[in-house]
Amino acid sequence: MAAETITGYALQWDRPAIIGDAFEERFARGAFDRSLRDSPDVVALWAHDPSRPLGRAGNGSLELRPDRIGLWYSLT
Repeated sequence: MAAETITGYALQWDRPAIIGDAFEERFARGAFDRSLRDSPDVVALWAHDPSRPLGRAGNGSLELRPDRIGLWYSLT
């Protein structure tokens, strides 16, 4: 059975992200550059729950890449 892949944008630069109807965040282009460079082994979690990992950059099941639109991801 082949692995399924999900791709999209975790966020788009300078666009509002409403967090739990409590507050709004906006991210500037380049906001994750240092973190991705210094700590590249990022883990994608279901609902921010560390007991429910979806993918990890370190094992190749998660790819993150900032581009002109936002923070792009691919999860396998």
